[in-house]
Amino acid sequence: MVLIAAGTWWWANRVPMVRVPDRACGGALSGNAVAAIFPEKGGEYQERLWSTFDPGGNDSLNIWCSMRAADKSALASYTWISPGVADGFENGTPIKLGETKGYTRPFIARLFVPCLSSGRERYSWLMVTIERFAKNPKDPVEVDDQRDPAPMAELVADAARHVTQQLKCETASTLPAGPPVIGADVAG
Repeated sequence: MVLIAAGTWWWANRVPMVRVPDRACGGALSGNAVAAIFPEKGGEYQERLWSTFDPGGNDSLNIWCSMRAADKSALASYTWISPGVADGFENGTPIKLGETKGYTRPFIARLFVPCLSSGRERYSWLMVTIERFAKNPKDPVEVDDQRDPAPMAELVADAARHVTQQLKCETASTLPAGPPVIGADVAG
């Protein structure tokens, strides 16, 4: 019996810790906030950035950061949307960061951020999204539904603050530090 317990302890301690850098996704996200959505052990953290972002006024914007650790993966993305499109995405617990609204669930969080900057009147809203996925598509979604949605909401707030500063949106200075307000306190 002692031999089995020692073998189990050795095997469990042999699994590597997931180590996320202090800043993830090209500096956009807090490493601690990213680590909170992944298991503590199970493999190396990896990320990949992709962008068609043109700060010179191009109307196209498609930025994403793919993150992977252990048996989970996540995606941070930023996309221009037209006003009113956000209404079709509302699905989850309401969140609010300053005057910016969105929603969160245990596996996804979105904020719809007005971004008024020169040359962008046509696409004046950003949809900032953080999604978390199981590597194995057969893993039940219910497992994710039991998790606290607050870490996802915190990550989407970090992402929104970062991208609005990069795009020089007028709203960049109005997005408060810290996590968004979640749930019933998000009135109006």
